[in-house]
Parts: sequence; structure tokens; C-alpha cells
Amino acid sequence: MAVNETRVTMFGYAGKDPVPIGLSGNTPICSFRLGSTPAYYDPSKQAWKNRHTTWVTVKAFRALAEHVLRSVHKGDPVLVTGQLITETWIKDGEEHSALTLQADGVGHDLNQGVDVFSRIRRTGDRSDLHPAVVGGPGPDAEGDRDALSPCQGGPLLPVEGDAGAAASGQVRDGPGKENASAMMADAF
Repeated sequence: MAVNETRVTMFGYAGKDPVPIGLSGNTPICSFRLGSTPAYYDPSKQAWKNRHTTWVTVKAFRALAEHVLRSVHKGDPVLVTGQLITETWIKDGEEHSALTLQADGVGHDLNQGVDVFSRIRRTGDRSDLHPAVVGGPGPDAEGDRDALSPCQGGPLLPVEGDAGAAASGQVRDGPGKENASAMMADAF
């Protein structure tokens, strides 16, 4: 860890689906906006009140970027931990800046619901990556969520000890939210 590094953990909701950035075939990078709205209790009105929403751009790199592209979707409650930095750029001769959270970890906020984890073991051929990472077709103009779905049956292999994968003989590619309750019921 560097001296005077600003480390933060932020809870909030994904404002949009994460998008890949950079050139295909290079180090995978993705970005999404995270909104967090703190609330407080107003005893005079006996009600909860929302404060202003804080929006931060989250950037993830390498394997974390690949997994975020596969796992996080607009509206998902997530928590992100990482380094808070100020990015600067010049546009039209003026310097601009914005806070960015460079993620070390991203996960769903399990206070808000359940999730199912599928461990991934790389096969080495990179066909199990998000299509935009390896130069395949990206999302269509309408932002079709299926276009952001990785693999489409790519060679993900079960990791020893993954009971669900071992029982079915295949690796789950991450169930949809509608299947999470049924899978949880099967687990108990």
C-alpha cells in the first residue's frame, strides 16, 4: 500500500450496466456508475429522509473487470472497495477532474437479497471471457442485456468442491435473479 492512499468502501446501486472500455485484446477494463443515497431519521416527522445521491465512477481491471461485466447489472445493490483517486483531463482547453473509485473488490450487497457464486477456472483459451474483452461482438445499439452475457456456452470448468456444478456435470454461467430462490431452496 502506498503512503497516503485513500482506501474506501462504498455501498450503493449500479446506475447502468458496466461497460468495457479500452481496446479489445488489451488489459480488460470496465466502468460503471455507483450511486449511494444516505438516509437519516427525522424524529419531528417520524419518517426517514434521503440526502443527496453521491455518484462515483467505478473502474475495475483485469479479472475483476471480466467478472463485473458478467455479474453486475443496472439497479443491483453492490459494495465496492478500492482506492479513491482524482482523474484529470483537458477538454476545450480547460482542466476537468472527477473522483474515481479504482476497485479492488466488487460484490453484491447481501443485505438486499441473495446471490449464487460460481468459481471460474481458466482453460487458457480466453473464450470464457466477455466478448468485448477478446474482440467479439459487443452489446447492440439498444443495449440488449443478452448481448452482454458472456460465454454463450464457453468452456468454463467446474472447480473441485462446487457441488452444484459437479451434480449437474456442467458449470452454471450465473443464474438469473429469477432462478436464485429456486437454487437456494435446492441447496437446503
